[in-house]
Amino acid sequence: MEFLEFARWPQDILSSDPYRFDFNRDPDKLQRGRNLYDATSVDLRAFAAHGGKVLWQHGWADASIPAKSSVHYYLRTVQRFGLPYTNSFVKLYLLPGVTHCGGGAGSDHSDALAALDNWVERGQAPDRILTYQLSNGSLVRPRPVWPYPGVARFSGTGSADDPDAWTVTQPGFGSLYPPAHVVTYENPIPNPHGRSRDDKDDR
Repeated sequence: MEFLEFARWPQDILSSDPYRFDFNRDPDKLQRGRNLYDATSVDLRAFAAHGGKVLWQHGWADASIPAKSSVHYYLRTVQRFGLPYTNSFVKLYLLPGVTHCGGGAGSDHSDALAALDNWVERGQAPDRILTYQLSNGSLVRPRPVWPYPGVARFSGTGSADDPDAWTVTQPGFGSLYPPAHVVTYENPIPNPHGRSRDDKDDR
């Protein structure tokens, strides 16, 4: 609860002690923090217009914030603005076996900052990014990742630690959003779950 309260809130307004949280009374108190904590609007046009780029990584094994929340946000952006425009400034990378903010069985280290700098300063959009594990001060177990919905597949020959032994497959955008619909803004992706309570924030 301590991360959902403002530091200067009096303790009698909202306690950081989860055992004192009153589900009949306290949820409404969190509303004042929604503008700060919630990221529901996919309208990033002003950011993109200023040359902003998003190189976004999320671990598939993240048990704190499910990776599909990032997939959902990305696809809602595609739904509203189309795939070409979205991919002109947003790249989502899903890291197999990586937990919240790193760790886990997957390769969780990468030089994403260099890739982002190259994209912003030189206009060279990243494609494959190499990820590694850190072991005794050395980078080991290199694994390439591609922007969503690309999935790395081992060729079956050579060493799995050879990045060139991996290729990318494009399985589409999954069962939630058929890839045939990811074309233009005029042909939006149907949302099988209906309108989100936060859809109003996108307008």
